[in-house]
Amino acid sequence: MSASPEESMGKVNNWSDMKSILPMEDVNKLRAEKLLRGYFRSQLLLSRGKKVKAERLIRCLDRYPEFRKLEDEHEYLFKAIDYAVKGSTNRINEPGGYRY
Repeated sequence: MSASPEESMGKVNNWSDMKSILPMEDVNKLRAEKLLRGYFRSQLLLSRGKKVKAERLIRCLDRYPEFRKLEDEHEYLFKAIDYAVKGSTNRINEPGGYRY
């Protein structure tokens, strides 16, 4: 897919397309692909109207201290996923700032 993030807003439906948008050198350096993939899956579920499953997945991810730290320190990765899957984001500019 190798499209720009603007061209793929709200159109990404699988992880391989998402990987072409994310700066994978940052993701690999952080060793965070598994956590980001889980977050991607939760956003995909939300976009498909499966809020209960998405919330359950987010709660599971929140149990990992690495996830919370990643979310606070590298918010741009999460925003990129939000925009690619849903076309918008509900993130606010605070540590741990996310609203469904």
